[in-house]
Parts: sequence; C-alpha cells; structure tokens
Amino acid sequence: MFKGMFSFGPGWIKDVQAKGQPAKAVVISEPKDNMKGVKGYEGRDMWLEVTARIEPEGAAPFEAKMKCQLSQIVFGMLEAGMTVNARYDAAHPDRVVLVDDQQTLLHYRIKK
Repeated sequence: MFKGMFSFGPGWIKDVQAKGQPAKAVVISEPKDNMKGVKGYEGRDMWLEVTARIEPEGAAPFEAKMKCQLSQIVFGMLEAGMTVNARYDAAHPDRVVLVDDQQTLLHYRIKK
C-alpha cells in the first residue's frame, strides 16, 4: 500500500485549497519513494505526503508534510528540489496542500 495514503483525503484539504495562506514549497523528500514496490494502481486519485520546506511570504519558513495527489507523482511531475505553489492553514501549519495542477507542474519541468 502507499505510504501516507488517504482514499478521499482529510476533510480539511478543500478548506485549505480555497482559503489557505499562499506559500512557495520546496520539495525535500523524493515523491517517487511513495511508489516503491507498487506495480500499478487503478482507482481514485489519492492523497500522499511529501516533506517540503514551506516558505510563506512575510513569515519564517518551516518544514511540513505536504499533501499532493498520486497523479502528480505517477507521471514524474513532482520531484525533490522543485519549488511549487502551496497553501497552508496558519492556525494549523501542519496542514499544507500542493495547489499546482498537473499542467503547471509539467511546465516547471520543461523550464528546467
């Protein structure tokens, strides 16, 4: 099974996506490590966790587990060292969500 997997995701994700504080997030852990030992998967797009350094504007950076979707990892769109857009809950800084869609992540890869 996938490490850090949620079938539908925690209930707070939609709130943070819509109302959370924007921040840049630098991916620290290798997202593909979530896929070790997995031959294939068919089903819902699940939420996984990657470690990231969250860099809010005007606030001190902090490290957190950022939620991202399986589809953002499977096709190699997300990798360690990438800087992406995220949102977090200022009252609960452990609630962080990657907000870039797949096309934006691919664009970051092409720009490299």
